[in-house]
Amino acid sequence: MEELPNRPTVCFYGHTHRWDVHRARGNAIAQERAEDIPIAREQRYLINPGAVGQPRDEDPRASFLIYDAKARNVTLYRTAYDITACQTKIIRAGLPAWLAQRLSMGT
Repeated sequence: MEELPNRPTVCFYGHTHRWDVHRARGNAIAQERAEDIPIAREQRYLINPGAVGQPRDEDPRASFLIYDAKARNVTLYRTAYDITACQTKIIRAGLPAWLAQRLSMGT
């Protein structure tokens, strides 16, 4: 198969509240769970940075990434935040209690 000269190799997507990295080379697809991922030119990537709020991957910390285009590298990060304060705001806003409870479980 002939390679297209300007084919993008990285696509970022979101709104699933789960961080995922899928790597494709030809017809082979692999899922990455590493936190530091070098971007190879001959492969294609679908990358979801997760969620700063309301994570759904059983890790209550906020997740985000930094993409260094020059170095061709993606680094995924996790950071703690004040979940209790967020839960209090959810309850005070009159939202269902289960929305607040799930924050501490990351589900």
